[in-house]
Amino acid sequence: MSLLQIEIPDHLLLAINETEDSLKNDLKFEFAKHLFTKGRFTLTQAAEFSSLDLKTFMHKISRDGIPVIDYDSDDLDSESSLLK
Repeated sequence: MSLLQIEIPDHLLLAINETEDSLKNDLKFEFAKHLFTKGRFTLTQAAEFSSLDLKTFMHKISRDGIPVIDYDSDDLDSESSLLK
């Protein structure tokens, strides 16, 4: 596993009033969400990267207005025809 470190001045960490662990978790989630929306991570990869189970990750990004499933009308029609 690779380790990526980010230097944050103490006064800035104090200014946002978060612990290092809380900030680390927030940054991992936000970066995973970004990579998912850009199509660079699958939903499963993004959940794994953010150290969340799939259901929790899906719920959190849905709350942020990011669609978990992104079908265009042709995809939806194709999928719907399989159900008939």
